[in-house]
Amino acid sequence: MKIAYFGDDFFINCFYMLREFGHEIAYVFVCAEEGYGDKLLALANAENIPIRFDKVEAGFVDKIICEDKIDCVFSAGYGWKIKFDYDAVMSVNVHPTLLPMGRGPDAAAWVTLKYRESAGVTFHKLNGVFDAGDILCQRSIVLEEQDGWEMYMAKVQIEVAWALPELLENISELYEKAMSQESGVNWPPATIAERLIDWDMTQDKIRTITKAFGRWGVIALVGDTYLLINDLELSTYSHSFPVGKPLNEDRYAFTIATKEGLALLAKKNILRTLDVTEARNLGLSIGH
Repeated sequence: MKIAYFGDDFFINCFYMLREFGHEIAYVFVCAEEGYGDKLLALANAENIPIRFDKVEAGFVDKIICEDKIDCVFSAGYGWKIKFDYDAVMSVNVHPTLLPMGRGPDAAAWVTLKYRESAGVTFHKLNGVFDAGDILCQRSIVLEEQDGWEMYMAKVQIEVAWALPELLENISELYEKAMSQESGVNWPPATIAERLIDWDMTQDKIRTITKAFGRWGVIALVGDTYLLINDLELSTYSHSFPVGKPLNEDRYAFTIATKEGLALLAKKNILRTLDVTEARNLGLSIGH
């Protein structure tokens, strides 16, 4: 098949596997956080594959389907809606839940926050509604109690690598027998409220929120400053300090009083500081 490939580095094994099976990647479209599409872009550049990393104008995908004889639109980790005549060619999207449960852009975070029974991978057709196309195949994933976003997505990557060859070997049959999603459950984008740590929370809740967002980070107030962080240590410790009070700071870490003990926030785990304007725009209360 001649394929228009939409994705990022996270699912780059899909790119490799499609070529392993003898398919031609005719176009590469990248929509990713800064740095998360670099590897895919480098591969495409090295092989002189046409690249788009901006939002494509209406009709462009239909145009290349017609002019370049594209056989399949394949999406793995692409953030924008891909618009084209969905009946014109085969299409496949990778989604990190057991659809029809968990449609939406932050599905993996919601799985680790509260919908662990929906953990899995779905390959489905593209249509006019996000994550609502007919299901081609699925694989469930077992999550351990301690698994957060990072471990969940590590398992997703492995399951995708195991499932894709079977899909490619039987693509015509699976496409013909695809199961319609007659109804489904949409999970909304995660808000600041879901990503905000309050030092008055239990340690279990702080851990759950932090793990649910992994490398993308959660928001915590340290002193008078909101920080975006991706990890911290927690320990039970008897004290009489005010909850949220920074107790110590050195060049490596902060120690903060929590409801049940202490939090140790290593500075290497601070992704960035939110300035006052940004904090206000997000609806966060500030002390000045």
